[in-house]
Amino acid sequence: MPSAAQGDWTIPANWDRIEEGMSEEQVVGILGPPTKREEQFLSYVQLFYEGEVEGNGFISGSITLERNQVAAWMTDRPVFNP
Repeated sequence: MPSAAQGDWTIPANWDRIEEGMSEEQVVGILGPPTKREEQFLSYVQLFYEGEVEGNGFISGSITLERNQVAAWMTDRPVFNP
């Protein structure tokens, strides 16, 4: 069974604050530490946020950074129930 999600990433409005060009430190300052971090290729890092959210089930989202900056076209926002 997936673990219960914790942290600021579970607040939908926080995802609206993520902007192209932000650094990894800025993203973590808004969403909190990722549940998983993967380095891909030489200049890409992917931050994963996932877990069980009450009323929503299993939720996941990710942000890809290129050269330590958010690449907006590679952001996968979690979908929360209204």
